[in-house]
Amino acid sequence: MTTKNLFIVSSLVALAFGVPLLFAPQAIIDVYSADKSTLTSIATHVCRVYGGMLIAFAIGGLMAQNAEASLARRSLIIVTVINAGLSMILNALAVVNGVENNLGWLTVLTLVVITAWSGLLLSKENVASLK
Repeated sequence: MTTKNLFIVSSLVALAFGVPLLFAPQAIIDVYSADKSTLTSIATHVCRVYGGMLIAFAIGGLMAQNAEASLARRSLIIVTVINAGLSMILNALAVVNGVENNLGWLTVLTLVVITAWSGLLLSKENVASLK
């Protein structure tokens, strides 16, 4: 459970969703949506913007995988906790409210693992020694 492994796993998950959201949002809707007719032009735009952000997050994580302990690395861990934690809550609400189908629970489970993992690593960081 190293920071390197966290950055690799969270980056791969981000890429797995980011690439299709950016280039083929309808494919994600077809897999996850409870109502497949809901992809409007603005929803397509938002999917693509979010996909681009996920790809940027993945690139940042992959570039930081070998980073030594620093405030910058700690900041990336904090971003991972916040991103995965909020995404976990929002995906769970989407499944419960019938926006996503039950496959969404797999996403929630993945995000629970990433949130807990990054939170544990964050708690182990020695803030006093960071520069």
